[in-house]
Amino acid sequence: VPVGGMARIVSAQYDGIRIKFGRSTMKLTYETIKKKTLLKIMTWKNQSAKDYLSKGILSYVLLDIDNAHIFFIRAIKRNPQLKKSIFSYMAFKKGILLPQEGFLIYKKQLLTPQEKQVVLQKEEILTNVQALKAKSKKIREKALAFFKNIPLKLKKYTINLLRNEQKNYFKKYKNKLKKFNRIRG
Repeated sequence: VPVGGMARIVSAQYDGIRIKFGRSTMKLTYETIKKKTLLKIMTWKNQSAKDYLSKGILSYVLLDIDNAHIFFIRAIKRNPQLKKSIFSYMAFKKGILLPQEGFLIYKKQLLTPQEKQVVLQKEEILTNVQALKAKSKKIREKALAFFKNIPLKLKKYTINLLRNEQKNYFKKYKNKLKKFNRIRG
């Protein structure tokens, strides 16, 4: 990743980054890097696939997983040959074996097929929670039928979602009641 002038980021680890200046390299800890410099590194435009790969690893090291995924996806789009290296790195970081299918790109994330399935199920649950609020009786009944057949491992997630919806509903009702009581006098 170009840093300024002829400087480039060579590698990123948990304790700092190595920057190359011509023939010499220098290791910097994250505490010594100014926030502005780090921001400049991460927002640099029109970079090569290897630059995006470096930024992805740096983001992963800094526990900015969402941006790491975005940078990895950009690196893969620029150079599909990096896919195997990125997938191996991701599997290592997640502590899993590399899935046979590799990782799937879904909504700016790199997910295993199982993770994608869970995300899709959670999205479907969220859609049906919203459908419970529909004015149409058919839509509400369809959503209720969906919840009767929900997989056991997703029931806790669903219950938490429904509890949050219930809290929001009662909070909204409570605020309306307070407003009514103020007006009433």
